[in-house]
Amino acid sequence: MEAGTGAEKVFSRLEEWGCDIDGGLERFLDDKELYIRCLTRFSHDPVLLNLKECIREENWKGAYEAAHSLKGSSGTLNITPVYKAARNITTLLVGDYTPDKAQLDGLMDKLSEVYAEYCRRIRA
Repeated sequence: MEAGTGAEKVFSRLEEWGCDIDGGLERFLDDKELYIRCLTRFSHDPVLLNLKECIREENWKGAYEAAHSLKGSSGTLNITPVYKAARNITTLLVGDYTPDKAQLDGLMDKLSEVYAEYCRRIRA
């Protein structure tokens, strides 16, 4: 997607949803083309699949690392709803213990929901 009208529409959809686009653009030195490329790449990032796999295998260290990676990437891009959902999972998974499965399932449902919404908004 080229920076310009298409990018502005994406920025508008994401901003309406709660993303800090102005902050993201500032972080990317107002390079709209680079920012939109990074936003688009994030929608193809396999880390959510990796997180789900780690949880299915009860690999809590791997799950924490995947959630932390997702939190970092979404934070860098100022994708606030995804960042908050990933942050909640990293908070639950920090430490060497087995997390409450029902709570983790609820947080994963929320993360999957906001990530799907992000992908819808970036591709619309």
